[in-house]
Amino acid sequence: MDGTDIVLDGALVALTIAAVQLWKGLGLPVPWAPLAAIATAVVLGALKVVAFDPAPLTVQLVAMILWTGVVGGLAASGLYSGTRAMTRS
Repeated sequence: MDGTDIVLDGALVALTIAAVQLWKGLGLPVPWAPLAAIATAVVLGALKVVAFDPAPLTVQLVAMILWTGVVGGLAASGLYSGTRAMTRS
């Protein structure tokens, strides 16, 4: 992992937030926003891997795409802080 991966993952989160806000403005119900964020981040993560690391598709590569997408989607939807806030109240 180099510095480029960190920058691209940050961009993935920012683009995911923007896309989900756009979809909510177009009528996406708010309870579906976290799932939309995860799905969007998985797609964006797959595009990142295909664009910057054109390697053959392997199980390890698919796992990396899914992991990046799930973590990016959770970060974009605020589930980390939301879960923490729910457990404290």
